[in-house]
Amino acid sequence: MTSLKKWIGEEEQEKGIDWDFPDARREKTNYSSHGVHSYTSKYIPQIPHFLIRKYSQEHDLILDNFVGSGTTLIEAALLNRNSIGVDLNGYPCLISFVKTLILKPDEIKSLKLYLGNIQNYIQSFRSQKNHLSERVNFKELHLDETIASQTFVSRLYSQENLTELLIIKSVINTIESERIRKILTLCLLGILRRVSFLSSNFANDYVPRNKNKKSDVLKEFISEYDDILERLIDFSKKASDKIKIRILNEDTRDLSLNNESVDLIINHPPYISAVPYAEYFKLEMLWLGLVPKELNKKIIGGQRGSNNVVERFNEGMEKTFVEMFRVLKKGKYACVVIGNARVKGKIIESNKDFIEIAKKAGFTFIEDICRNKLDCANAWMKTEHILIFKKE
Repeated sequence: MTSLKKWIGEEEQEKGIDWDFPDARREKTNYSSHGVHSYTSKYIPQIPHFLIRKYSQEHDLILDNFVGSGTTLIEAALLNRNSIGVDLNGYPCLISFVKTLILKPDEIKSLKLYLGNIQNYIQSFRSQKNHLSERVNFKELHLDETIASQTFVSRLYSQENLTELLIIKSVINTIESERIRKILTLCLLGILRRVSFLSSNFANDYVPRNKNKKSDVLKEFISEYDDILERLIDFSKKASDKIKIRILNEDTRDLSLNNESVDLIINHPPYISAVPYAEYFKLEMLWLGLVPKELNKKIIGGQRGSNNVVERFNEGMEKTFVEMFRVLKKGKYACVVIGNARVKGKIIESNKDFIEIAKKAGFTFIEDICRNKLDCANAWMKTEHILIFKKE
């Protein structure tokens, strides 16, 4: 794994920061637990790293109210800051929870024990499958029949692979420890596409094109488990167990936090209609028991096909900035990273809209840093803006 020190030098802060981060290609952004589980439209960790260093002190409380996959929280922990992550979608809340876990020795032992249980169940199923009827009796196996009965899910897998995924899920559901259960759940979600008939890992590709595809569920699960465990152990060694990290599954437009309770806000809101999160992660959300259609109605930037998507997006961000202003301490900063999306052929200058929205909420506008996104060869959005605001 790439070490943090290989691309960050302490002298950078004095020399001035090149916000393009020309050396921060993909291989230098997945160090430690950043590389746990794939998630679309993440921003590179170098951005929150330097914002945290510039605008906060050790032991401060950092808020990311669009937490996504936890990039800000990981950097806050590595820089000895406390943090809170907020997201309305339970799926990224799960990812962020796992990626910021500081493991205890007994938890590592428990993980290995439950992995052994999963192996035993799968091997037992494989030894008996020749004696099972063509249609597996899920009730006898105590599996979750609701998932298997959904046509969208069942058509993506062979009967054998679907059954083995359900066996893993069944074992995970018996685990009392929330931390252990969530780690293994993320391992399961991480292989859903790899062991399916899908021919690509694109989040919005749900066409089962390759029904001759062969994949080993247990082998893939163990591989995912090994990678996640290694990265969490690495993170646990680097982050202090004295810091506090909280994940809140709630609406950023109505935060449960107290007035003037956080020292710095850093976030990366969704782009207008550019990334339909509820659609992209439909498969993973269904395995978690979430309802993508309902989420799509609630999230900021959802229902991207509607005629008033831009107005609804900005209305949601207005409420968000009001909440950000409320919970931020006086004299402190809010940093917002945003790209300008294309809606029905028109570029929406969200950076300019956000500046006006923030001013309306009470913030003082400090700076708009336009940076080039260097690791986006297949994306049309080549730049993004880092907006700096202050609560006077």
